[in-house]
Amino acid sequence: MWLNKLVWFLWLIGIALLHLFGNNLGTRVILISSLVIPIAGIVITLASKKKNISAEISIKPECKKHEDIEVIIKINNSTPKFLHLFSAVCDITCVNLLTNEKSADKLAIEFSNQTINYPLNSCHCGKLRITVDNFILRDPLKLIKRRLNLSEETETTVIPDTFNTQIELIDDITNVVDNDIYSTAKAGNDTSEMFAIREYIPGDSIKSIHWKLSQKSDKLMVREFGFPIVNQVLILLETAVLTEITPEQIDAMAEIFISVSLKLAEQDITHTAGWKQNNTDSYINFEINSKEDVSLLINEILSNTVVSSDITTITSYKDDTVNHKNNYSHIIVISSYIEPDIESLYNGNRITVLNCGDEENNINNIHTIPFSITDYQTDLSVLEI
Repeated sequence: MWLNKLVWFLWLIGIALLHLFGNNLGTRVILISSLVIPIAGIVITLASKKKNISAEISIKPECKKHEDIEVIIKINNSTPKFLHLFSAVCDITCVNLLTNEKSADKLAIEFSNQTINYPLNSCHCGKLRITVDNFILRDPLKLIKRRLNLSEETETTVIPDTFNTQIELIDDITNVVDNDIYSTAKAGNDTSEMFAIREYIPGDSIKSIHWKLSQKSDKLMVREFGFPIVNQVLILLETAVLTEITPEQIDAMAEIFISVSLKLAEQDITHTAGWKQNNTDSYINFEINSKEDVSLLINEILSNTVVSSDITTITSYKDDTVNHKNNYSHIIVISSYIEPDIESLYNGNRITVLNCGDEENNINNIHTIPFSITDYQTDLSVLEI
C-alpha cells in the first residue's frame, strides 16, 4: 500500500509541474481529477459501514474424505454502484474440530463479482468449521484501507470411512441377558451372592458378621458379598491423551470407534459409547440401541477435539459418579497407547485395548489388539473381545 501512495505522490508532483509550465485547461483538469478522485475514494472508504456490506457463506452439509468441495462466499453490497470499483480482502480459516488441524488463507474480493468459490479438501474425518472474517475494504487506488467488523461461519461434516468387522464377544453376553455376572476380583453389596469370608476389620457392618463361623473359629468373621457385573459392553475412545498424537492416529481411532459401535448395533448388542468431552472436561456417554443411535453419536464425536491432558477418558469415566454406576462385562478401549490407569477398569470383567501404538502390554488381565493407522481395516477385520 505504501508503494501506491508513493506512486500517487510522484504522479501529483509530475502533474503539478506539468500544470506549472503548461497552465492550460487540460493540465488543470488532470490536476483536479488527480486530487478529487483519490480523495473521494478515501472519504467513501472511511464512511463505509458494516450494514452496507455483508457476507454469506454456504457449503454442502456432508462430504467424504479427499473429496473436493466448494465454499461459496456471497458478498451482498447495498452501496452505490460506483463502489464496485473498490476491492476488499478477507481471511478464511478452516478448523477440523476432531483433529484440531487448521488452515488459513486470504481471499481477494472484487465487488463487481460478488460470488467467490473457494476449494476445500480434507483427508481426515471430523467436523469442519469454516470462518470468513477480517474484511478490509480498499479504495480504487488502494491508498488506504478500512477494517469492517464482519464475521461469518459455517460447518460441514467429513464423514468417516466405516468398515465391516466381525465381532465375537468372549463369554457370549447375548445368551445371559437376565442373569448377573459376579466379579471374581472385587467385593460388593449384593447379599444374594457370596464373594469371600475374612476376619473382622474395625468399621465392618455388624450385619455382615458370620456368627456361626465366628463361634467355631473364636474370631469374628465377616461375609463379603458379590459385586455384580451388568451384562453390557462399554466402548471408550481416548480423546484426552498423555502423549503426542497425530491427525492420522485420531482419524483411525474415530473410524474404528464408530465402526465397532455400528457392528455391535447390527448384531443387536446394546452397548454404551463414552469419551471425555474436552471443551467441558466431563465424561460423556451414549446408550446405543440401534444404528440410528450411532448416527447421533457420529455428530457428537466428530465435534470433540482430541487434546493432550493429564486427565484421560478412563479417569473421567471413573470420576463420573452418575454414569459410572454400571459395571460392564466387556470394556473396549480405543487408544494410541496403553493408559497407565487401564487396570482401574478391571473387576473380573474382560478389558480389551485396540492400540495403534507400538507399546507392548505387560499388564495382567488386559488384552491388547494392535493395529496400524494405514491397514487398520485389515488388522481389525476380525475381533475377539
